[in-house]
Formats: sequence, structure tokens, C-alpha cells
Amino acid sequence: LEISKHIRHHLGPVRSVFHELVSEYVHVDIHWVPPNPKRAHHTLVTTGMSDLPMSPPKWAPECRLAELLVTLPASWSLEREAVRQGANVWPLRVLKFLARFPHMYKTWLWYAHTVPNGHPPEPYDSSTELCCALLVPTATLPEAFHTLETRSGDEVAFFSIVPLHADELELKLA
Repeated sequence: LEISKHIRHHLGPVRSVFHELVSEYVHVDIHWVPPNPKRAHHTLVTTGMSDLPMSPPKWAPECRLAELLVTLPASWSLEREAVRQGANVWPLRVLKFLARFPHMYKTWLWYAHTVPNGHPPEPYDSSTELCCALLVPTATLPEAFHTLETRSGDEVAFFSIVPLHADELELKLA
């Protein structure tokens, strides 16, 4: 609820929530904020990743709670039929996978981490050559959105997912 309010306050009205029906690790929903007068793009934000703390190394105890987001061009269709047909759904799949990833593997995801889609990385969908996700602070949203301090005193960080091509991943790793 706090994260949903944070999304509405900083990004605008949520048009729809892509609800997860079954999850083995954490229940991840994706909130869709369509283009609006403040932002000319779709914004998809997870909720649920921060329901359980991640497992950061001892030297980074503050890196326990995070949520993820991705921005998509205004021309990207997120209507029910377009998402069901496949090519437009891969960003949602990536968000859900990455939100579960630290809980599945008892690890953590944070700033500048990259997660390839397999080894070697495979494209997320036949419609794209993008095959890896890089986590960065969002450059397109207000700085006040980057962190939420909850009523319980926890801090939830928000990171943008930047999809990469294989050669971009290689460059980042080098």
C-alpha cells in the first residue's frame, strides 16, 4: 500500500495493475502508469520485491529492499490483447523475473548489477535483440521517487531496468 501511494504521488494515476496469480517466492504485481502530462512514456513499477529482504553481503546491509521499474515509449501497447499476443509482454516478464531473482537465489540486486537472460544471453523475445538487464537509478523520474522511507523506518530503493544488447553487456563487464 505504501509503495502504491508512492507511485501515484510521484508518477501519476495507475491505469492498471498486472496481478500475479501464483508465486513461490514473493507476490509481484506490476503497476502501469500510462503517459501523462508530466511524462511522455509508460512506466511499469513492481510491488512485492521488497516484501522480503534480499541477502546482500555483510558490507552492504542497507541494500536489502528494492523495487524495479521500466519505462516504455508511449507507442508501446500495454492493452490486454497486445500483451496477450506476446511481443509486447517481455518487459513485464523481465520485471517479474528480476523481482523474484534475489529471493529465488538468496542474493541481491542493486545499482549497476547486470542480469543476462541465460548463459550465453538469449534475446528476451524474437522481436528484439535485447538480452540483459542493467539496474540503474532512474534518470527520467523525480529524485524524490528513488527512495521510499516506510512507516516502519525501512528504506526501499527503486531502480530502473535498462535492457542491453550482448555487446553492451560485454562493454559494461569490461
